Amino acid sequence: MVFKALSLRDQAHEQVVFCSNSETGLKGVIAIHSTALGPALGGCRMRPYQTEEQALEDVLRLSEAMSYKAALAGLQLGGGKSVIIADPEKDKKPELLWSFGLHIESLKGRYIVAKDMGINTEDLQYIGDQTSYVVGRPVKRGGVGDPSRSTAKGVYYGIKTAVQWKLKRDSLKGLRVILQGLGAVGSNLLELLNQEEMEIFVHDIKSSVLEKAKTQFPKIKIISKEEVFTTECDVFSPCSVGAVINEESVKTLKCSIVAGGANNQLSHPSIGKKLLDKRILYIPDFIINSGGLIYVSSYLSPKKSNEWIENKLKGISQTIRKLCDLSQAENVDTAEMALMLAKDKIKRSYIS
Repeated sequence: MVFKALSLRDQAHEQVVFCSNSETGLKGVIAIHSTALGPALGGCRMRPYQTEEQALEDVLRLSEAMSYKAALAGLQLGGGKSVIIADPEKDKKPELLWSFGLHIESLKGRYIVAKDMGINTEDLQYIGDQTSYVVGRPVKRGGVGDPSRSTAKGVYYGIKTAVQWKLKRDSLKGLRVILQGLGAVGSNLLELLNQEEMEIFVHDIKSSVLEKAKTQFPKIKIISKEEVFTTECDVFSPCSVGAVINEESVKTLKCSIVAGGANNQLSHPSIGKKLLDKRILYIPDFIINSGGLIYVSSYLSPKKSNEWIENKLKGISQTIRKLCDLSQAENVDTAEMALMLAKDKIKRSYIS
């Protein structure tokens, strides 16, 4: 088994495992950022990355964010993530997933895998044929199912809190929101925001997804990729791929709040300061989209109640209020302040 040698960024990851199997076509990476608070839990993402370097960059950033997500959600979990370099529409097969499961099993519980882009609950069942360190298998097979609804609900609570803090409004009714991406999280969030009678603009790369959404919610307005970053709105909610807020898009972004379900929304941490300079309130992704992690973690031993899940989801709002108050008091952008809070919690855990 051969995997091209790649150089790691200057990151404090505990372990990075390169996975390869020539017989099944597997090529991937498992990254464990921190186990200070508990075993690393995070999804597996299957994408046809253009280069191995791109896959490594993605899994390092995602696993790091998972550490911060778990820490600020108050969970006894660490941060990890995995990627499989393959096209989920063409390359996915049981043998590939089985071989990936063997790599997870070899880590003996240091990393617990869940679903992410390109991997669904049925895929986790195949992975789980080779390892017990899986959470999120189909409900019909005794698993916890898809956590996307909980992720969306956490984002929804976060948006309401951001609107209260920034716009001094208790209601979302009549406010304009741009929803970028109508995948599992975005589609659930669309339903919740529609119930609030918001003016909703949507974009997705798949026309079939947009057509289905328009049929279900006739009042939504479909916009182009270019219009996503030029249309004036109250809330911009990215729920697709990462790095959508970058050096170029931040220049044209016309909103008061950025709050969405996507991971790694900022192309670089310095973008947080640019948003602050534009008086745009950014709710860090690893805080607002922690609902899925909260949901799947509730099924780890000992299993938690639905009331526990709901209280944790509502706790996202409390964390956001604290973050916004500290950011304002210290004149530090919310992205930097959130990192400071999360790193401090992890550091204190290592020391203790």
